[in-house]
Amino acid sequence: AETVDFTILLDGLQHDAVAAFEKFMTQYGAVAAKPNEAKRHAPGLSFDLPQTLPGGFELQTTYILRFGDAPGVAARYDRGGEFLGVVFHAPVLKEHFGTHKDRACIMGQHRGHSVPVGDWSLVHLTDSTTCHCVLSRLSEAGNLPAVMAAVAPHSAATGGDLNGHHDDDP
Repeated sequence: AETVDFTILLDGLQHDAVAAFEKFMTQYGAVAAKPNEAKRHAPGLSFDLPQTLPGGFELQTTYILRFGDAPGVAARYDRGGEFLGVVFHAPVLKEHFGTHKDRACIMGQHRGHSVPVGDWSLVHLTDSTTCHCVLSRLSEAGNLPAVMAAVAPHSAATGGDLNGHHDDDP
């Protein structure tokens, strides 16, 4: 599986999260698409792109992209000027976070990992077909578990250790 490099996204978060997300999209050749086109682009990935996420985030833009030879999907959500991004890709052997370090996290019954950057976090839940990544300022004690369940409904039902794909080294 292809490596995914989140460095450009994480490094730009503190300055302008939307611009950092757009640079990440450009890095992987993203093209705007409709949600149904995204499902057709990545039929092997398990994800949902609801129009509205828990907490009132509204879908703004859906993207199709490629991580090496593997298809990926991303989307941008907004709640009154507050940005939230999602990225879906096939499980990988390693994700690069630059100088940022990931840590274990618990989303309800699921294990995942999170890369904190100031008040932002990039949270990953991975099942057998898909890594579900959510970039937001939401907390594990707030709406984040509900958002993860909305975009990764099949993972949300599995429980157990879903993060065996990544290496803790930066």
